[in-house]
Amino acid sequence: MTEVETAATDADLPARGRPRDPHADEAIIDATIALLTEEGFDRVSMDAVAARAGVGKATIYRRWPSKEALVIDAVARRSDPMPDPPPPGVFPVGPIREQLTALLEGVAAMSRTGVGRLLPCMVGASVSNPALATHYRERIIAPRRARLAELLTKAVEVGALREDLDVDLAIDLVVGPLLYRIVFASDLPMPEGHCARLVDELMQGLAVQA
Repeated sequence: MTEVETAATDADLPARGRPRDPHADEAIIDATIALLTEEGFDRVSMDAVAARAGVGKATIYRRWPSKEALVIDAVARRSDPMPDPPPPGVFPVGPIREQLTALLEGVAAMSRTGVGRLLPCMVGASVSNPALATHYRERIIAPRRARLAELLTKAVEVGALREDLDVDLAIDLVVGPLLYRIVFASDLPMPEGHCARLVDELMQGLAVQA
């Protein structure tokens, strides 16, 4: 029986009554983030995570079926989530320009945290690892795109943005330039007011034309 098969067999244990230890969960997540920061995705292993967290490898496999699933869950748990969208029919407080500027400033601030600095690492690893790319897209990217899409759609509904706005394309235009800078120019300081200027330029194309 292989190591993974043994872990999968052990993963049946909670169904027979063994309770999950929340402290073990946190130790595993912390260990994963630390190893990603120090070693990068390719050098992270379940053995290394288990040793760092002080748990058995079967304990990890009971919670996560693969390294890819573990890494994405760790990054998702430690990332600052986007704010919940407003209730149906309620437009967020403040003009759309301020909403978008605040959103980008939040992304920029997160990029300076320990987890945020993992973004270039995750992007690079996703290129050569389809399983990681799928997990990353479904767990990290998709929920954030959905919330931004709702914000833009509501702005269209109240006449703050063009009624013919291509929302999917607008999302790319809003976040793409900032993510490019974070991934490919992370060693350069971000100029003060960069996010506001970026939104001002975008609004020339997104806003209702006078």
